[in-house]
Amino acid sequence: MRVVITLGLLGFLAACGAEGDPLRPTASLGVNVGSGGVSQSVTVGAQNSNSSFSVGFGG
Repeated sequence: MRVVITLGLLGFLAACGAEGDPLRPTASLGVNVGSGGVSQSVTVGAQNSNSSFSVGFGG
């Protein structure tokens, strides 16, 4: 949970756009149900007009 909050705060600060285009924070939550049970996934990141960065957890 700390990692998600930390990455969210970093994404928020990066979105200020102090230099260059502002980075937009992105987030995605997922829940999958299958024969193996229930699994969760979380992805957080940032993107601008030229590039994108994201980190995912779960599976």
